[in-house]
Amino acid sequence: MKDIIITSRRLKKEIYILSTCFIFAFLINIFSIIAFKTPWYEIFTQIGYVLVITLILYLLVAIARVVAFLIKKLINKFTLIFLMFCISIFSVHAKQIKLLAIGNSFSSDAIEYYLYGLAEANGDTIRIENMYVGGCSLEKHYNNAVNNPDKITPDELSEDSWRTIAPYFYPPKEYLYCFHGYRTPLQFYDGTLVKDRTDWRKRREEIRSRWMEMMGEWPPILDQQEFEIIGKEKREDFIQYKVRFYWTPNEQTEGYLLVPDKRGKKPAVITVFYEPETAVGIGGKPYRDFAYQLVKRGFVTLSLGTSETTKNKTYSIYYPNRENATIQPLSALAYAAANALEALSKVEDVDPERIGIVGHSYGGKWAMFASCLYDKFACAAWVDPGIVFDETKGSNVNYWEPWYLGYYQPPWDKTWSKTGENAKGLYPRLRKEGYDLHELHALMAPRPFLVSGGSSDPVERWIPLNHTIAVNKLLGY
Repeated sequence: MKDIIITSRRLKKEIYILSTCFIFAFLINIFSIIAFKTPWYEIFTQIGYVLVITLILYLLVAIARVVAFLIKKLINKFTLIFLMFCISIFSVHAKQIKLLAIGNSFSSDAIEYYLYGLAEANGDTIRIENMYVGGCSLEKHYNNAVNNPDKITPDELSEDSWRTIAPYFYPPKEYLYCFHGYRTPLQFYDGTLVKDRTDWRKRREEIRSRWMEMMGEWPPILDQQEFEIIGKEKREDFIQYKVRFYWTPNEQTEGYLLVPDKRGKKPAVITVFYEPETAVGIGGKPYRDFAYQLVKRGFVTLSLGTSETTKNKTYSIYYPNRENATIQPLSALAYAAANALEALSKVEDVDPERIGIVGHSYGGKWAMFASCLYDKFACAAWVDPGIVFDETKGSNVNYWEPWYLGYYQPPWDKTWSKTGENAKGLYPRLRKEGYDLHELHALMAPRPFLVSGGSSDPVERWIPLNHTIAVNKLLGY
């Protein structure tokens, strides 16, 4: 049986109606005293009759409200039936349906997936144009149409928009259920099989603890700091702040915080690269302005980069310093991103439960390690980082370098090698003992992540990714 819930708003409304009925009944009593010239003390002695009249009036109002509600429902139902009848009459001979959607991400979700199939089932074609602005209200769309009509550029969605990318969400047939070359994450290091969710929680902790032990334990997360604002600039329909914060206990960094002109809590994304300017659209490097593109779609974005070490060709982050690092640099990058998430979560406009991370190449490795090792990241996108060890791709999948997983005390020699043949540090041990990065991928489950492949990550990367799919299936996804 469904519970009846009376909200405080409804309760206040009923009290207001009842009070109005009481006042009306009380006025009737006063009118009777004046009209029939009875003593004024009957204001008090006839209060019982006043209460009875109040209840009668309240009951009559309730009946009227129920009747009005039923009439409204009937009118709405008739209107819907009439509209459906008109649409069916006028669309009998339709060959092409034209649809203009005006809205935000909700309108995109509503139109992109099923309308093409519905039109096709009826023998029609459909053309959709979507006037999309992330997080945009109808009022803002109206103001744009009135004040800036030249800036309105609707996106035309072809019938194949979703169908074009849908196949890439599943392994192709030749790699379906293909797991060879990688040991399963669903088996403890002692050989015991993972049988259920409880076992997986233990196995997940075992994987993370083993990798953290090998790479070096992190210092405590810096979860009590907020960004220091050191610059502010209005750009288009968002504010660009320059911010400073500690991404390790002994080192500060600067980055760009982009906040869209939009009320309410918003999802956020951290973008990582060699320097923070590229992702915000400064510097002219095409197709990598992730922070800029995302803020235009309603996300708060934080762009970070290792500017100083990029300039001196040592890249990465070294804790406590480059001469005596106690953490493999790629893990230190992940630690810095975790601290960035904590500071970003304290920004007023940010929903702390919906913070993701994205990076390309060097930034892809950074984003991958950060999201796998720190589970407060809600999702991630890894753009062609080289998601597993592979010494056939030259210097693109170069985890053996001292700024990734091959750290050793400087001076360094033979960097930017084509293979890990002369690697030092942790990397040779990982390869010798059969560890690979698919174990870290499994730590993402059941959080979603996107691998955008390329020269470093061709289609055969579905083989290691199938292991994470298997973990998700065990978890019921």
